[in-house]
Amino acid sequence: MAMDFKVLNPILLYDATKVEAASIMECNVSTIEVHIRKEHDMTFTEYKHYKMGKSRLSLKQKAFKMAMNGDKTMMIFLLKNWCKYQDSPEPEGQEYDDLEFVVST
Repeated sequence: MAMDFKVLNPILLYDATKVEAASIMECNVSTIEVHIRKEHDMTFTEYKHYKMGKSRLSLKQKAFKMAMNGDKTMMIFLLKNWCKYQDSPEPEGQEYDDLEFVVST
């Protein structure tokens, strides 16, 4: 049985599990795994992650546009997740506690 990747690929854009994909493809989970390995030399998880790239990028673009259009909640989310901002900064001076100072003469 040949695997129709034109049917499988759009399913994977939505983070489908192996069981969900097999159900839609009307085949066994192992059939999907075997065909992905044979055609693409990847595991199901690797292949799904690769195929989800467009979905992840689209979500990031949408989130960025929302933030740039003034959505304060999205701005905060992106600052915390992309820029590592925190609600409470470290107390002043603590970031230097483990530094050693060497004075040369």
